Amino acid sequence: MRLERPLLFFDLETTGLDTDRDRVIEFAGIKAFPDKTQERFESFINPERPIPAEVTQLTGITNEMVADAPTFQELIPALQKLMKDADLAGYNVINFDIPMLESEFKRCSTPLPGPANRSVVDPLEILKKHEVRTLSWAHRFYMDEEPGEGHRSMEDTETTMNVLRAQIRKYGLSGSVAEIQQEIRYPYLDGGRRLKQEGDQILINFGKYRGKALSYIRQVDPEYISWMRENLGMEVARILS
Repeated sequence: MRLERPLLFFDLETTGLDTDRDRVIEFAGIKAFPDKTQERFESFINPERPIPAEVTQLTGITNEMVADAPTFQELIPALQKLMKDADLAGYNVINFDIPMLESEFKRCSTPLPGPANRSVVDPLEILKKHEVRTLSWAHRFYMDEEPGEGHRSMEDTETTMNVLRAQIRKYGLSGSVAEIQQEIRYPYLDGGRRLKQEGDQILINFGKYRGKALSYIRQVDPEYISWMRENLGMEVARILS
C-alpha cells in the first residue's frame, strides 16, 4: 500500500453502541507516515456519565480509570493534530467509530478534522468482500496465530493494522489508500452503500428513490438532496457537493 499522506489506524471504546447518545471512553491511534515512521497516541476519556457494568466487564475500563481523564472537549486539540492531515483506517470504523467521533465533535461544535477528500480503509469491508468473520477470526486467519483477549483500544488497533497489512498482501491490493478504497467498494461510492456508480450515472441505493439517478433527483426533489447531505455522513456529503 502506497501512502500519499499519513494513515491513522484507530479504535474507540465507548459507553455503548448508540452513536447519538453514548460517549467515547478510550481512543487509541497509530499514525503511519509515508516515510514508514509511526506515531502512537492513546488516552482514556471521561464520558461525564457512569460506564455501564457490561461495558466495564467487556473492556476492563472502570469509572475510576476515567475519573481524572480529559473530557472529549479537552482532548479535541490533540485529536485535531492527529487527524487533520490523515486518511483513516480501522475495523468497522465506517459503520461505528467514525459516526461516533462525528457525534462527539458535533456536540463540541467542532467539525471532524481531516482532509476534505479523506479516504477510509476498513478491514471489515475487505472481509465482507472476501470473507465474513470477526476481527479475532481475521487475526487467526491472516496471521496464523491466536489473538490476545482484545477489547482494549490499542490492542485492537494493533490487530487491525496487522490484519490490514496481511489482507493487502493476500489479495494483491495496491496503489494509494484512495485507490484501495475504490477497488474494495466498487461499484458503490460510500461505505454505507447508499450511492452506486452505473456507467456515467450515480444511482441512489436506498429509500424511495432506490435505483433512480442522482441527476434525476436533483431535478425533481432538490430538498431530498439537501437532506442526504445533512444526514448521511461526510462521505455522502462530499459526493453530493
